[in-house]
Amino acid sequence: SSGINAEWPLRPGSEGVTILAADTNKDLEITSEEFTSFCQNSLDTSRTCTDLWKAVLSLQANPYWKKDETATSFFIGEHSYFNGGWHEKAHSKIGWAFPWRGTTLDTIRSSVDEMKQVLSPVDEMLQANMDNDRMKAVMDCEPKAEIKADFSGCAASLLSYNAVPTNSRPEDDTYASTEHPILGLKYPFPTTIDITPVPNPLLKLAMCLVQRGHLTAADMAKKMGCELIPKQGCSESREQNGQYSSAYHLNFVTMVTVALVFNLS
Repeated sequence: SSGINAEWPLRPGSEGVTILAADTNKDLEITSEEFTSFCQNSLDTSRTCTDLWKAVLSLQANPYWKKDETATSFFIGEHSYFNGGWHEKAHSKIGWAFPWRGTTLDTIRSSVDEMKQVLSPVDEMLQANMDNDRMKAVMDCEPKAEIKADFSGCAASLLSYNAVPTNSRPEDDTYASTEHPILGLKYPFPTTIDITPVPNPLLKLAMCLVQRGHLTAADMAKKMGCELIPKQGCSESREQNGQYSSAYHLNFVTMVTVALVFNLS
């Protein structure tokens, strides 16, 4: 259950249509039958509903437990949480815990409007009525570095990625210390690890639609409810950092010179 309690918007024709309308029984899972009915009744497209359904299924995220499975339904919203870690037993009697935990994908929202923002790249794809070649170009594209940089703010809002918590207890390959004076002790496992976020196909689709010229980055970001990272702001930030570094360097040199003169006098 998602906690979303509202009717999905449904309008005739492709303009303004949302794939949320395909979920007729409101169980947050769109089946092949539901999509086919939605496609035939609500989409103005020259492509077959079967082809569109294949494209939609390719946009289903693959969390860790589904990475080797082929999607047969499209789920509205995904949440992936990595939960691991270990306890040290030999010397602390399970008193030292080292969690490896973090949210690696979260596209579940609490309202229809927010879910429409998350799914807006899919809606844009369905409304575009692309031919096979144009659709393949979008689905197979790899976003360029500058596009990824532009949408990095959107990535943060869509992925809701949280860093893996660290622990103030002994770090990797630690030997004796005041807290744990055990000479020569090395832990059998790392205290922290890097957890790779689950790829978000919806975000990739948004970037590819922009890269292939179907709409501007500003329009796509607005539909997604996120903000682009301003390029000029990054440049200004680097310039300011350079000024601060220069000022710090000059002050440091001045202080060292004064200190030397004082000590020599």
